[in-house]
Amino acid sequence: MEVLDRNSYTPLYQQIGEVLRTRIEKGELVPGDQIPSENELTDQYRVSRNTARLAIGSLILDGLVYRVKGRGTFVAAERLSDGLMHLESFTEEMHQRGLEPGSRMLNFSSELPSKKMARILKIKKKDKIYRIDRLRLADGKPMAINIAYLSVHLCPDLSEKDLASGSLYALLENQYNYQLGYAEYVIKISYADEYQAELLAVPVDSALLVREGTTYLEDGTPIEHTLLLNRADRYEFTFRAVRRLTG
Repeated sequence: MEVLDRNSYTPLYQQIGEVLRTRIEKGELVPGDQIPSENELTDQYRVSRNTARLAIGSLILDGLVYRVKGRGTFVAAERLSDGLMHLESFTEEMHQRGLEPGSRMLNFSSELPSKKMARILKIKKKDKIYRIDRLRLADGKPMAINIAYLSVHLCPDLSEKDLASGSLYALLENQYNYQLGYAEYVIKISYADEYQAELLAVPVDSALLVREGTTYLEDGTPIEHTLLLNRADRYEFTFRAVRRLTG
């Protein structure tokens, strides 16, 4: 066990965090391994509970570990970063990262829209919509649950078989000749219920990064509303913010 330098200007929690970080980088702790608890770190290094908590918290902030309520803290897999500057499908994104995209169809159905969905897609409440639920995979591993809503009127004769390739955007562009323009998203956090946890192979109450938004055609017509529930231990969103100067 590494000895802490109690005379150093580097805080003790940072020293403990660096020890754990080094073990992760060297492969002594691999994704899925549980790291020492706050109590164990307190006993090992003879530090306060708060110091141990700060050490673990610093690793969580860096995305190296994640906490599961009631179970402990575990080493995270390397996260995929999704830039929000470009409109691209999950399939396109995975190909760009050198990963093999995949999908498992969970539900394909047509139904009457809720009041909210009718408003978002700018359709009447009597107009049917498709609901498409898919489990999205990267190299065979679950990454996200994708729920998409589309107007039946805009995509007549759409079938489950049409989505075998995995890319809804490619289908809209190539089969229906639509020109996709832009999308507007909201990013929020949620926690996996039993159904979601089983699909994503994570413990119940694990954090999920949720991206919800609407995709529009070039003429401003809403073509799709989607809800993407990503494993927070494998995914992160990045974006560029440019300061707008005013007179």
